[in-house]
Amino acid sequence: MVEETTTKQQETPISTVPEIKQEGELKPLSQDYYNQTSDEALNVIRNNLEDYKQRNPEFFKDYETFKKNFSYNARNEEQRNLLDQWYN
Repeated sequence: MVEETTTKQQETPISTVPEIKQEGELKPLSQDYYNQTSDEALNVIRNNLEDYKQRNPEFFKDYETFKKNFSYNARNEEQRNLLDQWYN
C-alpha cells in the first residue's frame, strides 16, 4: 500500500538568510520570501547584501552574476529596485 503525504508550505521568516551552497551559489528561497515588501523585509535584504559582500565578494563580480546569485528574476518589483539601487 502506498501512503500519500502532503506538506504544507511554510512562510519564510524575513530574518532568514539564504543558505550558501558548496559551489558558491545561493540556495533559492520560497516565493513568499521574494514577495515581501515591508520596510523590515527590505532592511533585512540590505543587511544581507552587506554581509554577502564581505563574505562572498565573488557574488558581486559583475551585474549578471549578482542577479543570478540573488534570484533577481524571482523577486517582486520593489525588491528588484532595491537590488538595482544597491548594486549601482
